[in-house]
Amino acid sequence: MKDLILQSIHKSVKAYPELLARLRGSARWIGEVYAYKLGEAPDDELRLKDERRLTRALTLYFEGQLARIIASLEEQYKSFQPGFWDDEWQEMWEEMSEDFVGILIHGTVGGINALPDNVAPLVNRDAINMALIDFAKQYRNEWLFKINETSRTFVEKSIQEWLASGRPLNDLVRSLSNPDTGMFNKLRAERIATTEVTRLFAMGHKAAWEQTGYVKEFRYMTANDERVCEICGPRHNKVFPLSELPDLIPAHVNCRCYSQPVVSVEQFGTELERMLAE
Repeated sequence: MKDLILQSIHKSVKAYPELLARLRGSARWIGEVYAYKLGEAPDDELRLKDERRLTRALTLYFEGQLARIIASLEEQYKSFQPGFWDDEWQEMWEEMSEDFVGILIHGTVGGINALPDNVAPLVNRDAINMALIDFAKQYRNEWLFKINETSRTFVEKSIQEWLASGRPLNDLVRSLSNPDTGMFNKLRAERIATTEVTRLFAMGHKAAWEQTGYVKEFRYMTANDERVCEICGPRHNKVFPLSELPDLIPAHVNCRCYSQPVVSVEQFGTELERMLAE
C-alpha cells in the first residue's frame, strides 16, 4: 500500500505539477520532494563575493609573508629561526580565520537553502554547529597546512639553488620576489580562493544535509560551460554517496563545481508509513 501511494503521488505531480498546490498534509510533503527541481547553484553570487574577499585577504597575506621571509633571510643570511614556518601557519589562521569560518557558514546556509522547503526545517541547527567546529579544525589542520607547506617547499628549494650558485643574497631576494614565480602574487591568491571557497561550500553543504536524516546522496554539478575540464565534465549530473562529497569537490585547483542534495525517497516512505499508522 505504501509503495502504491508513493507511486501515485510521484506520477501525479510529475504529470500535473499544478496539482501540488491542492495536496495537503503528508501528500503535500511527499509531493514537494518529487516536484523539487535541481538547477544552477543558488548561492553563486555569494560564492563569487566570498572568492573576491578571500583573494584580497590572501594577496595581503602573501605580500606580508614574502616580507617576513626576506627579513628573516637578511637577518639569518642562510636560514630561518626554528619555528618560522609554524609561526607562518598560525599567522595565516589568525589573519584569515574569520574569512574561512564565514565562508564555511555561508556554505551551510546555502546547503539548507538547496533543500526542498519541507525538508529544510528538519535541519538540526545545534548539531550543525558542532559539525562546523569539527570541520573548521579539520580544515585548519589539513588544507591551510598544505597551503603553507607549498610556500615552504618553494622557498627552501630556492635557498638550496641559491646556495649552490654562490650568488649574493640580493639575487635570492629578487628571485623570491619575482611575480613570474607565481608564489606570492595575486594569481596564486585567486586560484586558492576559488578552490577553497568551493571546498568550504561543499563542507557546509554536507554538514547541513547530514542533519536532515533524508539526504544520503548528492548530485555532482559543474558550471556546465566551455571551461569545464575533462575531470569534472563526466561527473556532471551524476549521483554519489554524501560521504564522498569532501573527496570529490573540489576535484582540482580552480574547481568551480558544486553539489545538490538528493532526498532519500525511501526515508520519506518510512516516514509516510509512520504517519499513516498514526
